[in-house]
Amino acid sequence: MIDNLSKKIQTTNKNKKEKFIKNIFSDISQNYDLMNDIMSLGLHRIWKEELIKLVNFKESDLVLDLAAGSGDITKEIKRNSNCTCIVCDPNIKMIKMAKKKLNHSKLKFICARCEKLPFKNNTFDYVFVSFGLRNFSDKKK
Repeated sequence: MIDNLSKKIQTTNKNKKEKFIKNIFSDISQNYDLMNDIMSLGLHRIWKEELIKLVNFKESDLVLDLAAGSGDITKEIKRNSNCTCIVCDPNIKMIKMAKKKLNHSKLKFICARCEKLPFKNNTFDYVFVSFGLRNFSDKKK
């Protein structure tokens, strides 16, 4: 009985967290980039740029930008490569912001939660996640 209660609490907390996160990002989607600039004093742009410089992308690579937000990581990848990128975020408003920002070829946009991705294992050459990791409801999964 205690195991069942514990599982129920964990599930409820995950569901509440997912709903809470969804609502927050829907509300802030229009100002998401500005908020990241303010909170990091603009450093997040340098961090992302430096991260992408570490990778030697091939045109044939398939890259997943997970919890992509407005697409900053993909924007940096596409600045340096013509590989194919999948921009994936659980919030449709954030996907719409990414679509406005990204005007490149070989892009696909997917609205999906990280815990329930619609991809087979070993699909991607690279998977990137930045600030989105803090919002996953099940980090082990």
